[in-house]
Amino acid sequence: MKISSKKIYIFIYSMTSGGAEKVALLLSNKFIQKGIDVSIVLLQKKGVFLEQIDKKIKIYSLNSIINRIGGIFGEILIYSSFLTKHKPDIVLSIGEWPNTITPISVKLIPYKPKVVLTEQSTKSFLNSEEYNVSKLVRFFAKKSYFYAENIICVSNAVKEKLLKKNLIKKKLIVICNPIDIEEINKKAVEEVEYSWFKNRDMPLIIAVGRLHPAKDYPTMLKAIQLVLKVKKVHLVVLGDGPLREELISLCVQLGIINFVDFIGFQKNPYKYIKKADLFVHSARYEGFGNVFAEALACGQKIVTTDCDTPCEILEEGKYGKIVPIGDYRSLADAILLSLSEKHNPDFLKQKAQ
Repeated sequence: MKISSKKIYIFIYSMTSGGAEKVALLLSNKFIQKGIDVSIVLLQKKGVFLEQIDKKIKIYSLNSIINRIGGIFGEILIYSSFLTKHKPDIVLSIGEWPNTITPISVKLIPYKPKVVLTEQSTKSFLNSEEYNVSKLVRFFAKKSYFYAENIICVSNAVKEKLLKKNLIKKKLIVICNPIDIEEINKKAVEEVEYSWFKNRDMPLIIAVGRLHPAKDYPTMLKAIQLVLKVKKVHLVVLGDGPLREELISLCVQLGIINFVDFIGFQKNPYKYIKKADLFVHSARYEGFGNVFAEALACGQKIVTTDCDTPCEILEEGKYGKIVPIGDYRSLADAILLSLSEKHNPDFLKQKAQ
């Protein structure tokens, strides 16, 4: 049977502004454009990417039922019933909660769709104490990963983390997250109306990512404070998240509030990335780091912390500068050095292909 005749369900927690959600959006839209029957299943129907989903794609939301029943047992039973009713041929699960729920749900039903888990981070319910979940959830996660037929790891770093949990090696397939080069090229040339881009009186640094502890923005802001002692720069941060007010307060404390702006989620981040002078990232961990590939596609210089995958993507620093995690002094030095260097955008774009 050809894949175009199969029914694919992409299962993800929500469509908020994260890398995994962007992958779900890109895959579902590309599938439907190629005539593949694809639907999106959400635990919570929310997020900025919802409006960008192709109108021909059916969206199922389980949150109204789950909110009434609650708990991981309820989620598993609800999803089992949902799969029995709709009978997809393939379930592509993306993210911690869907990956925990899906294989066990399939175990409970007579109908057996092909299940593929996508592991998007080097930190998960399976291998990290950073997630505040119960021992029961971790137990189910462990069972689910062992039940899964295949697990797509978005980088070698993710694969290595899962191998340490004694998962069968042949189950683990490394496939990097896709990016849409054609869309990036088209959107990158659009004009930026924001005043700091139009009236350039100092270098402009861009950062893209959720305002979340994993992205470690305090390290970036402390680095900018050091940079400003040597050279005036502007930092523009694209992204939303729970730490917005806290980070603004930190900017005030550091005395850099007039040089930093948090402008929220942007539907088109590429025009900002392309027109900046430098892309900076300070995360503590990443599964793949879509933003690295997108910055390269825009021909932009990159400075980043060594958050698991940059050495893989940037080839040990060939395509960008990499500094230790949490080291704001080294980050500041790398920013200043990068701003002083010329670069070849076409060389970086070739890496993104």
